[in-house]
Amino acid sequence: MPEPTVYIESMSYDSSFGIGFGYLLEKQKDGSWAVKKMINTSIT
Repeated sequence: MPEPTVYIESMSYDSSFGIGFGYLLEKQKDGSWAVKKMINTSIT
C-alpha cells in the first residue's frame, strides 16, 4: 500500500500580486512528512 500524500498551498498577497507555493508531502514510515514536490503558484 502506498504511503499517504497531502497537498498544502500557502499564499501571501502584497498589493496587486500574490506569492505562493504548493507542497506535495508524503508520509514516511517513521510518521514524519517529507516534501515530494514544491510548486510555484505565484500570481502577478
